[in-house]
Amino acid sequence: VHSNTTLGGVQKFSSEYLKAQLTGDASRAIASFPLSNINYMYGQAIKLVKERFGHPSKIMSAQMQALLGIASPANQLTSLQLFYDTMDNPIRGLESLGRSHESYGGLLIPTILRKLPYELRKTLAHKYDNPEWKFQELRGAIEKEIRILEAGAQLNDTSY
Repeated sequence: VHSNTTLGGVQKFSSEYLKAQLTGDASRAIASFPLSNINYMYGQAIKLVKERFGHPSKIMSAQMQALLGIASPANQLTSLQLFYDTMDNPIRGLESLGRSHESYGGLLIPTILRKLPYELRKTLAHKYDNPEWKFQELRGAIEKEIRILEAGAQLNDTSY
């Protein structure tokens, strides 16, 4: 939004652009700024957002907390899909900060495995027989199991 030269300050600041990208505390932080070129162009709103929320270490910490706080899924397709998607979002956030899964994956593997339903852990152990997971391998294995469940669900769907 900030680097788009085709938009004016009011447009960049509007609810369709900058304000639409912010949620929670960041959204509340700039809510009191009147919608004007001056507030955007002189950087008051941007400065406040960067000062309060633009620290890579804080962002990385928040992404790691999100990963650690993911709720355990049930052994059902929709629950596993939600778990995977919820896990994937902070991972993409960490990657956008230049953090590779090699730097944090080893710490998360036991946590992620503990959160998985017993039946899925048993399936992974049986199929992959891999006592030393790498984070990307574990992600891929979980995703593969979800795809298998999706295929099975499609076969059970009699509506077509």
